[in-house]
Amino acid sequence: MKYLLIIGDGMADYPIPELGWKTPLEAAPTPHLDSLAQNQAIMGMVRTIPRGVKAASDTAFLSILGCDPREHHPGRGPLEAINLGIDLQDGEVAFRVNLVTLSENKMADYSAGHITDEEANTLIALLQENFSPEGIFFYPGKSYRNIMVFKKPLFNWRKLVTVPPHDILDKTIAPYLPKGDGDKILLNLMERAGNLLLNHPINKTRVDLAENPANNIWPWGQGEKARLPLFRDRFHLEGVTVSAVDIVKGIGKAVGLEAINVPGATGYLDTNYQGKVDAAITALKKVDLAILHIEAPDETSHSGETKLKIKAIIDFDRKVVGPAISALQAEFPEYRVMVMSDHITSLRQRTHTPDPVPFLIAGTGVNGKGAPVFSEKEAAASRIYVKEGWKIINFFFNSWPK
Repeated sequence: MKYLLIIGDGMADYPIPELGWKTPLEAAPTPHLDSLAQNQAIMGMVRTIPRGVKAASDTAFLSILGCDPREHHPGRGPLEAINLGIDLQDGEVAFRVNLVTLSENKMADYSAGHITDEEANTLIALLQENFSPEGIFFYPGKSYRNIMVFKKPLFNWRKLVTVPPHDILDKTIAPYLPKGDGDKILLNLMERAGNLLLNHPINKTRVDLAENPANNIWPWGQGEKARLPLFRDRFHLEGVTVSAVDIVKGIGKAVGLEAINVPGATGYLDTNYQGKVDAAITALKKVDLAILHIEAPDETSHSGETKLKIKAIIDFDRKVVGPAISALQAEFPEYRVMVMSDHITSLRQRTHTPDPVPFLIAGTGVNGKGAPVFSEKEAAASRIYVKEGWKIINFFFNSWPK
């Protein structure tokens, strides 16, 4: 049996007025998803974010891969660091650090205009050159997503509160700056980094081109070295992740899954969809499980642009789900597919929320009631609800709860 898990990051949402009180998933034409739903699929809702736990991709993906986030969450920084090959030592603290655009003391852009890898790498190298003598190391990731490591932190990271920058778009930053033990260290670091970045030729050029400059850094998601239970020990399967983002690949590596890097995978609307589908299907010829992750619905949700989110969902259906199912049918006599959103990313709130999300399981050995379409409403109507999201992967592989 071959297993393909396809995740539309942040695809789930709430009904919104401009769509006639439909969700973007309901409003977007998704013939391939709907065909899957109609073919004896099992559909339902799953709570990937436990109550009391912050809604975020890291907590959601830990659940999806069978790890209860309440027990297994070292922090976002350390999980992304794994994918970048950063070998954290005991006592070191890793932060996810965004290159951001601040304007009039507001968070104008959490991605600095989706700055290119080349530009970001140059700016991160500048920060590394200036701060590494102090034991603060910067590592380039993908675009605006990077890592910062304190080799010998003079603070207790557990008593430090940081906020993801994508949660505070267009808001005054003062209430969301780092607070607690070590806050003055981080605030000083941000001020100095901002002074370095502000006048860099890359940012001057971006301003001239009417693009958002990467005029500061925003550290968040701090933690120590990750230690997660291995996937093969729990499920006796080998697998891979296919994603553009470090958090997905990092969590996968932490549980023993190989990360496949696809040229042209950007995590946005311009990503190499076909390359990612091909990579997942090729990997399945050697392993049992492929996780195919698409980030664009989440990114467009944070932008608050309804048309862009609908485009991301249409692309997800047409460029990912359709070709992937056709390839599975052509290549493998037995296969099972699960399609889901990791969490809700609300267009109206422009951030993640912890409510349950829809999922669909179809393929060999699946005899569900099916549904006319794949949507939040139809999934909820099935009355199937997985309260403990970290169990969903086991249901996908083995059995269905009574």
